[in-house]
Amino acid sequence: MAGNLRENFLPKTSNNVRQKKGSCYRCLKGNRFTAKEACIVCGAKYCCNCVLRAMGSMPEGRKCITCIGSRIDDEAKRANLGKTPRLLNRLLSAIEIKQIMRLEISCTINQLPPDSVYVNGEPLCQEQLVILQSCPNPPTKLAPGEYWYDKVSGLWGKVGHKPCQIISPQLEVGGHLMREASNGKTNVVINNREITKKELWMLQAAGEQCEGDPHFWLSADGSYQEEGQNYIRGCIWNKKRIKLVCALLSLPTPPNS
Repeated sequence: MAGNLRENFLPKTSNNVRQKKGSCYRCLKGNRFTAKEACIVCGAKYCCNCVLRAMGSMPEGRKCITCIGSRIDDEAKRANLGKTPRLLNRLLSAIEIKQIMRLEISCTINQLPPDSVYVNGEPLCQEQLVILQSCPNPPTKLAPGEYWYDKVSGLWGKVGHKPCQIISPQLEVGGHLMREASNGKTNVVINNREITKKELWMLQAAGEQCEGDPHFWLSADGSYQEEGQNYIRGCIWNKKRIKLVCALLSLPTPPNS
């Protein structure tokens, strides 16, 4: 059965026929406006007449038969895991679609390899990855790569960049946060990390002068104080217009939860 499916996958055209842009990868018909379903590994797209032959029974979700057993490496493709397939909805029953999506999300080969995710310089183990993905506010679109994580405030971002999200604080994942984690050049430090220019502008918009290279402590609830002082200056997220400023600077704000 598998052999027949593999044969059915191959295009029934000569090798010297070039694929037209936007056409089906199997029959080479259609255009970019033709409804197609894409493989979550290689990105090959198939029309309604070819998709079931090209993907077979889909034991690992929407994959070409030749891609079964292969990992998903592209961040954009991983973000589509389990999303409702519009084309397959026209060809299969709701029960079959639900089963295929469940397999796509849960099968082992489609899971993110824990040692491909580095947090504060250390690769995660399987237990830490589960903690990270199952916390109340997990990172969105988590993909292989290097990230920094401020366990005190919950700030999260890619190494060398500004924070992109605020996740659950106090998670036991990764190593210690380094001063140069976000490649900041401001001499202003929050929770031992030198912040970026956009974060400095956000602090200044909140009324902080930030003169004399200050070091701040920022808590998960948004309360902050200067290092060495017991006086809490207030809650950064309650400052007037601060959320608007963060939106303009593409900085994260706490989730509603």
